[in-house]
Amino acid sequence: RSVQFPALTKTLIKTGLFHPGVVFPVIPQAGIEGLFNWTIHYLNLGLYTLLSSLGKRLKPLRDRLSPLQQYYYHCSLEAWKYGSGQDYQESLKSPQRQKGNKENIKGF
Repeated sequence: RSVQFPALTKTLIKTGLFHPGVVFPVIPQAGIEGLFNWTIHYLNLGLYTLLSSLGKRLKPLRDRLSPLQQYYYHCSLEAWKYGSGQDYQESLKSPQRQKGNKENIKGF
């Protein structure tokens, strides 16, 4: 499964606002270094989400690029999509899932 920035941010905000007593005990358990590392990953997730969104909006300009530039553009789009967790949605749209095949849904 994949973590996505908007849902994680919403969860963090709601938890911080409505259950602050749950948040504070985590700080000594995770440690400053662990929280710092997690924050970097969280910010990168947000950056990849932003880049993925912007990259999709620039698709109409793709035809103006050389074939090599189009290749790098496509590679960047795929990396941003994967890095932002947005590739997870495609796996939910497989034909077997649409038919309601329970064998493919056991892990959920």
